[in-house]
Amino acid sequence: MIEIFDKQRRRVAIAENAHAISEQERINAVWYLYFSLPYKDPKNEYCKPFWYVRHNGGELYRIMPSQLSVDEAGASVYQCEHVLATLIDNVLFGYHIVGNLGVYTAEVIQYVLNHQLTKNWMLDQCDYRNQFEYGWEQESLLSALFSIASPLAGPYMWVTNTLTYPWKLSLKRLDTKGRPEMYVRRRHNMT
Repeated sequence: MIEIFDKQRRRVAIAENAHAISEQERINAVWYLYFSLPYKDPKNEYCKPFWYVRHNGGELYRIMPSQLSVDEAGASVYQCEHVLATLIDNVLFGYHIVGNLGVYTAEVIQYVLNHQLTKNWMLDQCDYRNQFEYGWEQESLLSALFSIASPLAGPYMWVTNTLTYPWKLSLKRLDTKGRPEMYVRRRHNMT
């Protein structure tokens, strides 16, 4: 099931006829969602650029403005990106130097998030307390944010929560010795 929301995040429609739904989820990257609707489906009128969609109560995505494409089955195809990409819309203008002794990782993340024009994101948790110094010049907030984690020792993961607003962002240590939460099962989810 695909829920469709307007720019104010109010649910305006449920696309029951959505098919060919696929999510591309890569760790520490922007996720993507693809789906199709029959060409004559009345819910196509709600699939406007930069409106939001949610698949099965999961993460929130925004519909990307692209040329309308119709597949061989006569369906409208939509590409959506995770709302984390809204941080690309804002830029750190000028030159910024943040960090060093006494300034911890959470404070640097908060510095970047404070430069949002619309406060969509807030810091939830940060498992790191490093004191690195960072420098950015004319950089998008998302690029600056991802560069904060690059010098960290050990595996890490950016975790989002888009069920509440403002959306929450966390930088978590990745436990490589824990039990997996997802499994590949024969003939079920092997692709």
